[in-house]
Amino acid sequence: RPMHPERLRSVLDAMAGREPPYQSLLRAKGFTWLATRSDVQAVLSLAGQTCTLVPGPLWWAMLDRDQWPDGLAEAIAPLWHEPHGDRQQEVVVI
Repeated sequence: RPMHPERLRSVLDAMAGREPPYQSLLRAKGFTWLATRSDVQAVLSLAGQTCTLVPGPLWWAMLDRDQWPDGLAEAIAPLWHEPHGDRQQEVVVI
């Protein structure tokens, strides 16, 4: 399921401000699927009190398969879930 952008923003603000339970947070990095942007990934980076959330590359599900590089279909098959394709959340928090 996609992330709700306003809820994500409140969590990111709390992380950047070191509010509980994020006092010892060092870093967060990854990508997410936003409910309001199903075409592109949202790329997240947080280090110290600096936090960015910017548009990233298109999800492969947005492109015709004839535009995919050779071998991609097999490589992302474990991530592929209809009807959403490769859209997912992957964020690492340290």
